[in-house]
Amino acid sequence: MDPTGDPLDQAVFLIESAADGNRVSGSGFALARRDAGTLVATCAHVVAAVGGPDQVRVAGLPARVLALGDPRGNDLALLEVPGLTAPAYLPTTALGQTDVAIRLCGYSPFAQAHKKRALAGRLGQPNQVTPGGGAADFRLWELTVEDSDFARLAGGYSGGPVVDARGRLVGIGTAREDDKLGYALCVSNLWRLTPGDGSAIAALLAGVARPEDDRFARIRTGIEVKAAGLDQAQPGVSARIAAELARLESLPALDTAEETRLVLLEGYASGSIPLSPAQFVTIWSSQSPAARPVAAAGPDYPRLARLLRGGQVALLLGPDLAHQSGYAVTGAADLPASLAGQLRVAGLPAGRCLAEVCERVELDPDGCGRTALARGLLALATPAGTAAPAGPDIYRQIAAIDRPLVLISAAYDGLLEAALAARGRRCVTLAPPPRGDRNRDLFLDYSPPTPDLPRRCGREALSGLGLHEAGWTLVYRLRGLGSNGTAADSLLLSERDYFQLAAGPEPPLPEYLVSLLRDRHLWLLGYGLHAWGDRLLARTVLGRRAELGSSRDILAVHPAPDGFARHFWRQPGLGVQLLALPLADFAASLGAVP
Repeated sequence: MDPTGDPLDQAVFLIESAADGNRVSGSGFALARRDAGTLVATCAHVVAAVGGPDQVRVAGLPARVLALGDPRGNDLALLEVPGLTAPAYLPTTALGQTDVAIRLCGYSPFAQAHKKRALAGRLGQPNQVTPGGGAADFRLWELTVEDSDFARLAGGYSGGPVVDARGRLVGIGTAREDDKLGYALCVSNLWRLTPGDGSAIAALLAGVARPEDDRFARIRTGIEVKAAGLDQAQPGVSARIAAELARLESLPALDTAEETRLVLLEGYASGSIPLSPAQFVTIWSSQSPAARPVAAAGPDYPRLARLLRGGQVALLLGPDLAHQSGYAVTGAADLPASLAGQLRVAGLPAGRCLAEVCERVELDPDGCGRTALARGLLALATPAGTAAPAGPDIYRQIAAIDRPLVLISAAYDGLLEAALAARGRRCVTLAPPPRGDRNRDLFLDYSPPTPDLPRRCGREALSGLGLHEAGWTLVYRLRGLGSNGTAADSLLLSERDYFQLAAGPEPPLPEYLVSLLRDRHLWLLGYGLHAWGDRLLARTVLGRRAELGSSRDILAVHPAPDGFARHFWRQPGLGVQLLALPLADFAASLGAVP
């Protein structure tokens, strides 16, 4: 038994060749106890490298290959090792998540011996890999070693387990790019192997829990289904329950009180405890420890702040951002009536949406025109007398980031660009081509002004400018005023603008911008979802991003989502994580991270 007592060390074994002169080695780990010995997982290319199934030795013992994948595809293998007793077996009940801390354990060459060591690191982006030739797709994690300079990723780590902070298997090391960068196959790929005897893989892995059997995942899904009823019984309680569940999941072990609370959540989520939402909230709240409020766990702000400050987040900013940030400005729900009153639009029935108010003004031959419309919206959405550096806290945090960012603004105020300019950040504002523009050129405005760069650019030529790569922050403005103080026909105001966005011949966002969104986490801030135009914009951006297969997180911050908002953000296919708390609190918590 390993003297450290670490289950990760105790579950990992050296894989070598029985052939004399073959010094190639790899790693494997114990999954389960079998009648004949131990079930061990490794990589298919490790089996091939040691000389094939007949030459495999695990901890010096002959092994029988039960299932063998393709080294060029699902590079996994399952072995049975008679006579091998494993001090520990790795639980397989978790699926990996981007940017979580992990450990990878395996054997690396050491002089004429082998050295077993666990390396600390983080999971990167997941990849769906298509090997071609009719082979099935498989899921691959990027991983980064964050240990000291003396801890390096070596070839012998192939087949070694990758575990999360709770010691649960999330992947199997399969390849490396250099001493610090490598790849791991997702643990779920084990169930895609085909046993050599033609039997079902489920029988071979009997007793090994699938990742989707994760207890916390089941509870979380059940609570999300019941969220609307819970929040009707007590506003915001589902978010507090989610935070408590995240806190319990992060603990290495649960005490009696914590296990009791988890059992209650589990029973209610599954329906085995028949309680109404009000009854459950009463019981659950009565068990809340006074010294450890549930809301204290909350989101992982250090991680979120690290992602934002590292330029790994793209932001989609909505029309309610200043209002939700606590400023005394008109909220999106009240904009139609306020704008109609400001512009003295007569004969417009109450309850009309903002796009219809704008359409009504544009159709009126005696109307004020698009520029007056945009200026009216700017006055309603901008805090009176507020200087740019004193704008919403989230704008100031964005402006303080010394990295090129990707921003899509559907806000009517111009505080974002002003905040960037006040901090001296290089920013280029892009506006889509006007209605009927045959050139389909985008309009570009630079801060500070840069005469050498074009003011108009075709959609296809945008990537060739390399703006983001050269350090420019990109702001793709969908609504508001143009750079010259007028409302360009390209900006969304009236119903016709939205109809063109939805049914126009061109994709709503340039491919260059979408490619930048694909590789970043996406946050939607300042959306109240009161108007159909806001919902159309959110669906449009999320839909374009999903078409390219992005697997990065999507986060929506909503201060008090009603039942409709919850259903909208959680509809299948969008993949949005809803964070129900005030935007000002979210920004303040991010800013408090050192």
